[in-house]
Amino acid sequence: MTADNMSIVPANAEPVSHELPEMHENLQSVVYVIDGLMSDQHAANIVAIWRVGALLTEIETNPDKYLTEEQRTNHVSPSSLLYQVYHKIYTPEQFSTALKLHENYPSEKAIEGLINQRCPTKPNWRMTASHVQLLITVNDQEQRKVIENRCVHEAYTTKALSVELSELHGTVKKERGPVAPKGLKQQVYDLLEHQRKFIARSEKLWLDDEGLYDTLMNSPPDKITDTIRGYLAEIAENCDKLIDVVQTHQHLGKKIAEKIAAAETESSEEEEPAVEPEDGEEDNFAAMTKRNHGTINR
Repeated sequence: MTADNMSIVPANAEPVSHELPEMHENLQSVVYVIDGLMSDQHAANIVAIWRVGALLTEIETNPDKYLTEEQRTNHVSPSSLLYQVYHKIYTPEQFSTALKLHENYPSEKAIEGLINQRCPTKPNWRMTASHVQLLITVNDQEQRKVIENRCVHEAYTTKALSVELSELHGTVKKERGPVAPKGLKQQVYDLLEHQRKFIARSEKLWLDDEGLYDTLMNSPPDKITDTIRGYLAEIAENCDKLIDVVQTHQHLGKKIAEKIAAAETESSEEEEPAVEPEDGEEDNFAAMTKRNHGTINR
């Protein structure tokens, strides 16, 4: 295989833009290929999310096809089982986004039409998954189509689209003046308050004689579902992390206390000045010493 055969650059590749800086035609071809690859990546991301939404719609529409007899009897949701499988990787919000994307663009033709739109004046602009996630927050189909077209024709960045949707939803944040940073006293108090709340909630809701752990201990084994067991396993892992966190708090707190104690000791020593003899006292003391010395000699 020759070097030419190994090249990833097609012979008929064209520059992606007429505004490119001066460069060799081979480098222009590389730019063209990279643009194509990145476009494919954006499209693949959106299609993948859409297909997840299609699968979620399918299993919720035809649950009998995807559940065991026992699960159907207990009215288990197929989606909840998927959430259990992926709960450490994906959030429920991500699944909700996929469902909503499929709901708003229910056919492959619709989602492909969304992906393939191009800005007339900026052909390099692409619709990304972030754009799509923002667009599906608009529930009104006609209104969403208007904003979608504006997004494409004006080549909105995701930030620009977010600002427009904020104005639409009436959630534009008012500009605030500079906020003064929290003082040291307030920061320490915030830490103390977080500790107090966690301890209080633990004692009242979870560790009490009639709290969560007591309820779990008295529940039949079949009530402790796989989902609950997964949560408990993660809680156990977090408790191990909390032990390390608490020990770190204790260690740092002890170092700060030692530093304060050392500084106070040093300060108290500096605040005890040597007693200076008043005017004339030094001469009197010297004369007294001489007299005493003479008495001793005698």
